[in-house]
Amino acid sequence: MPRSLIVIGASAGGVRVLLEIVAGLEADIPAAIMVVVHLPPYHRTQLPELLSKAGPLPASGAQHGELIREGHIYVAPPDRHMLVRDDRIELNRGPRENRARPAIDPLFRSAARVYRANVCGVILSGMQGDGTVGLMAIKSQGGMTIVQDPTETIYSDMPELAIQYVGVDRIASAHAIPGLLMKFASAPRPTALRPAADEGVVDADQRLIQADLAAQTDGVPGGQVSTYTCPECGGSLWQLDEGSALLFHCHVGHTYSPEMLGIEKSEALETALWTAVRTLVERATLTRQLAHRLLSAGREPEGAALEEQARADDQHMHLIRELIVNATPNPGTVTSALQEAEANRVV
Repeated sequence: MPRSLIVIGASAGGVRVLLEIVAGLEADIPAAIMVVVHLPPYHRTQLPELLSKAGPLPASGAQHGELIREGHIYVAPPDRHMLVRDDRIELNRGPRENRARPAIDPLFRSAARVYRANVCGVILSGMQGDGTVGLMAIKSQGGMTIVQDPTETIYSDMPELAIQYVGVDRIASAHAIPGLLMKFASAPRPTALRPAADEGVVDADQRLIQADLAAQTDGVPGGQVSTYTCPECGGSLWQLDEGSALLFHCHVGHTYSPEMLGIEKSEALETALWTAVRTLVERATLTRQLAHRLLSAGREPEGAALEEQARADDQHMHLIRELIVNATPNPGTVTSALQEAEANRVV
């Protein structure tokens, strides 16, 4: 089991920075490195090969049950969360967190539980807030927290939210981060302490949710259930405070920051409005078809009434369409998601 562990999370705009950081590390670094980059599912990533070529350390796609070794870089594969379980890697298809799988928070939380003060968490360029709660877990265990300087990132959401909520140890340029990591890994460190099985932020949250579900079974309303529903599965969301940050969990395990939940609701609203446009067009077309048949049959009053209904549907459709098309863009809706995917196509 390596004496120290470095965990790095990146999203849009973070791959090039990650390559620069790896290039600045030394081959004899006394630590293992685990990396999560938000990747689209079902696509093979070239990131392990790129990292191996960029610096002196070998990199590979993480394998379930693999022993964590010093001086090696492990990359989370697409559509799998990567976790630390004692001295090995666990991969699973657990619920998405902030729409991502792999997500940064699960890796950071599990690393904090096993390595305590011997873990260093790093957040690079990316959109929305994945990694913030995981970095809080590392901070709470005495580990080191580093965030890329938001002023040099392509997308600054992830670093800025981490700075806002965590109180990070270092805000550093990409050029300075390798030196900080070498210093951290080379410093004398306490032995990692494996926690009891029921410790950890996620376990505490799930215990609260399970307690509320048990109370509901007895006919007592849950105390933390919000008025919101999970965008992914439709279940109730629990509103939970994680230190200074706010999170929403459903009992399945889907997790959202307030920012990501707002984006999901915005996209759901847009989908509903386009559905309304489609439905109005279909109803207007069907109504005109019926009106034509009635008029051909000499039933002019009924046919004229249906034509009037079709004109009203047209007006309503154009109003809704104009509302959608002219709405103020929401950073993080469909367009921004496509931009994020495009930014990560390098891997």
